[in-house]
Amino acid sequence: MALISCSECGTEVSDKADACPKCGNPIGGGEITITNLALIDLEVYRNGVFRGKIYKGESVTLATDSDFELTVKETANGGSSSIAISKGDGGVIQAKARMLGGVKFVV
Repeated sequence: MALISCSECGTEVSDKADACPKCGNPIGGGEITITNLALIDLEVYRNGVFRGKIYKGESVTLATDSDFELTVKETANGGSSSIAISKGDGGVIQAKARMLGGVKFVV
């Protein structure tokens, strides 16, 4: 048994739990990894909540324990793109900067 953070409220929860005891968010599902292929820093948001900055060549992994909107923003000019993620989705998303601003996803 391992302790993981609830993706909604941050409470430490057993990875064997069905739901977070604090907020009721379902626990479990897959993971999605976002890799920064841009030449600039990118910020990652889950349902509008900042989840971290990824630098060129780095990645961040998010649990897909619920449906959510993934948004990646360029730190330099604020261009962004969003994609809907479904509970249980897994895999890798590569984020590239567009020539005229914004972010392009390669799934």
